[in-house]
Amino acid sequence: VNTFSGSLDEYRFFNSKREHQDIRKFRNRELYAQDDLKLYFRFNEPSGSYNMNGVGNNSLVLDYSGNGITH
Repeated sequence: VNTFSGSLDEYRFFNSKREHQDIRKFRNRELYAQDDLKLYFRFNEPSGSYNMNGVGNNSLVLDYSGNGITH
């Protein structure tokens, strides 16, 4: 059994089959809203500190898929 040891820069979730050549072609490029792109987290953005509901928070992840999900 192996466990992951490292870090993630971004996470992309598609609701369609992705061809291997397309994955290789777009793996180092920013993506923009697409119908089949359901979730797109870029973990190194944004920088700074944020106040959410009166509580200071430095852990903010934005969904760049165009679906407007924030966690």
